[in-house]
Amino acid sequence: MAAPTDIGRRWCLAETPDPGEVTLITFVDRFNVYLRDIPTAGSTFKTWTRASGFTELVAAHGDWTFAQMKTPDAPGQMNSFYWVRPRTDEEKAIPFRSFYTTQTYSWPAVLEDLHFVFDEAFPLMTQRAKSSGKKATVFVPQVYARRAICPPLDENSRKWGEEFLSNTPFSEDDMTHESPQESVVEWDFNGASGSITCLHGEVIVPSRGKNGQEVYSSTTSTVAAAYEPERIFPPTNFRTWSSFVFSDEQKFVDGQWYRRRCTLIPPPLRTIIVE
Repeated sequence: MAAPTDIGRRWCLAETPDPGEVTLITFVDRFNVYLRDIPTAGSTFKTWTRASGFTELVAAHGDWTFAQMKTPDAPGQMNSFYWVRPRTDEEKAIPFRSFYTTQTYSWPAVLEDLHFVFDEAFPLMTQRAKSSGKKATVFVPQVYARRAICPPLDENSRKWGEEFLSNTPFSEDDMTHESPQESVVEWDFNGASGSITCLHGEVIVPSRGKNGQEVYSSTTSTVAAAYEPERIFPPTNFRTWSSFVFSDEQKFVDGQWYRRRCTLIPPPLRTIIVE
């Protein structure tokens, strides 16, 4: 908002992004402002060194806090002092406007089940050295992996938008959110091998048969690569499609902190595929 050139205009109420809120702007002759007249951020209107010149405002706006001062570029204009209504944390958390919109998003695959089937009818043939030095033919059951997945989906999904206004910035904790992070689950034993990048719960996969053991380590590195009888894949932060905050931004607008938060809403899970 431009400062007035009319020296008789001493204050005004200005609009904000919230239709139910205003900013109080007081005007002082730019050549009559001293360093002591510039309030510290967050100080109240009633403690301002120039408050006595605005007695009609003290009763209604005395507890409003200083947000910023704007110095005009053009000669003859006035310095503008911006004052805003303080809010509690509970008030800051209440959106003044909410709405639906849409957002294209690639929902990841979801692993619903992974198990392994031993097939005795078609065993794998291998050779193993005997203590006599001869080799013996060994037959081991072949393994097939069976998995149930919800396939990925590119979807124009619903998005729930909310707008907030505050006299102080929203905290880092308020603005920090988790989004779905996929991870790779992989397996390779007894003829079964594969991998899938997906959301999932905890997955435990055998490692090349349950009776294996480490017989020799060929390095002296401190990094362990020892044989493990099974591999454990910890659950991803989201185990399935769920609502999450897709974007959350704030910016300083004429003395107020304006925040827009958008939450993405997942579509129904697709038909589970077993393969």
